[in-house]
Amino acid sequence: MNTLPVQELVSRAAEARPEAIAVVQGTRRLTYRTLVRRAESLALRLQESGVSPGDRVVLATTRSPEMVVGMLAVLRAGAAYVPVDPGYPAQRLEFLIRDAGARLVLTEPEVRPALPALDCPALDVPRDEDGGERRAAPVPADGSDLAYCIYTSGSTGLPKGVEIAHEGLSHLVAWHREAYGLTPQDRTTQIAGTAFDASVWEIWPTLAAGAELHLAAEEHSSAAELVEWLTGAGITVSFLPTPLAELVIAEKWPTGTRLRYLLTGGDRLHRHPPAGLPFTLVNHYGPTECTVVATAGEVPAGDEDREPSIGRPIRGIEARLLDDRGADVPDGAEGELFLGGTGLARGYLNRPELTAERFVTLEPDGSRYYRTGDLAVRDPDGSLRFVGRADGQVKLRGFRIELGEIESALCAHPRVGGAAVSLREDVPGDPRLAAYPVFRPGERPDAAALRSWLAERLPGHLVPASFTPLDALPLTRNGKVDRSALPAPAEGRDELAGAYVAPAAGVEADLARLWEEVLGVDRVGALDDFFLLGGNSLSAARVTGRLRERLAVELPLTAVFAEPTVRGLAGAVASPR
Repeated sequence: MNTLPVQELVSRAAEARPEAIAVVQGTRRLTYRTLVRRAESLALRLQESGVSPGDRVVLATTRSPEMVVGMLAVLRAGAAYVPVDPGYPAQRLEFLIRDAGARLVLTEPEVRPALPALDCPALDVPRDEDGGERRAAPVPADGSDLAYCIYTSGSTGLPKGVEIAHEGLSHLVAWHREAYGLTPQDRTTQIAGTAFDASVWEIWPTLAAGAELHLAAEEHSSAAELVEWLTGAGITVSFLPTPLAELVIAEKWPTGTRLRYLLTGGDRLHRHPPAGLPFTLVNHYGPTECTVVATAGEVPAGDEDREPSIGRPIRGIEARLLDDRGADVPDGAEGELFLGGTGLARGYLNRPELTAERFVTLEPDGSRYYRTGDLAVRDPDGSLRFVGRADGQVKLRGFRIELGEIESALCAHPRVGGAAVSLREDVPGDPRLAAYPVFRPGERPDAAALRSWLAERLPGHLVPASFTPLDALPLTRNGKVDRSALPAPAEGRDELAGAYVAPAAGVEADLARLWEEVLGVDRVGALDDFFLLGGNSLSAARVTGRLRERLAVELPLTAVFAEPTVRGLAGAVASPR
């Protein structure tokens, strides 16, 4: 397999077909010549701003051509990029930038107001420039040099940075290009969140192959609209996070779609696709610590009783299932999954003890493995089936979440004496985080205050959908929280701030009924907040999709975020832009 660093592969693609389109977003187009020239120019500016080989540069941008230019520029300067979501709370962004030891923050003018006060310089990625004549020569990269660092949830309450070297990234790119036959004639997508490691997988194999990368708009309001976009853009290979993929495979696909492969992963795939889809569905599994993808397997059509497997280890990756004594288990037996091979991360940034705990040496050959904490079973054909977690880590909508991080944030509230958080699926197909705070003596339970406290400190996907106050946490005989004994959250309005305000007749009443249907709650009021009722991006997409079907109203997904109350969204429905 070709193990050249990705920035060199992109340069070679630009030399071979300089006028070919590299990046597309809406009406904007970047050719390979322009992409590389802009990255070379920006790399020089990075170097002149003090960025040296081995440094880390935080990338705080929207999904845009500038994001891709920034990533490529950082690699060409010999540094590593650290992508963060500019929509994170300021406290979280401040921690990430400080913990990364960022030499510089690359951003955009529209993002700057959201950034906290910085101890390092910030530089805007220039927009719509051809790069000029002053450009940096690429800095040679060794396979062991750091390529990027992505933060994941941490059990101690602090996120941890996973360091991935060029060798691991090059291995992922080479495997993907071969496995899915990627050529310059392909068109692929970038849909995952920019701080989610799947974005690495979406971007670099495409550009290394000289193919066309289409950046998704935020306004795809439903699965049907997403199908329409994929078909209209002539997309041939696309990755969708598992919950979104499950919605899309249930849609009717128009004739003439060019999609060959729909790739999914990041969460548990619950069902097989229906017969007759014009593409192959492939399920993937892989922690950030193993460079995005560790296993892959095609998912056949049908109504099999068992969930689809997570496939077999990809080339260059070793998978072992071990029992509590560290012995390999036979086929059909449950064991903890250990991953080894080329894709392993260097470790956790600034966390040597955690690195030593999770990256271990196994006999008989003394090879290095990552202890995933996932339980799995191997079928006789070599396929692996995910069983669950061996610890407090969960996955929700593609995000790996340490429940301890949310619990630590809750316990930091001055009115909370203890807390537990659980991932529950009381409604099949709709998993949600549920919080169980124990308030200090004399304190009145206030779910809205806790939500606000967490929203100021944690990303949205870490804020629980429900808060159930308890007098005390249920414990097992050995003194640990008995999560199986935590009660189901009460149905209805929870403890929302403010009194119930009845929706007005007409659009408000229609929206309230729609929210009750989508969110599974009773008596939605005109001033209730969609997200405080337990809504998320997927349920928001269901709302906009059903508005489209039932009321023939086209609203972008962003409208729900901009106007999260029934009354506010009713105004947007009455005057759609």
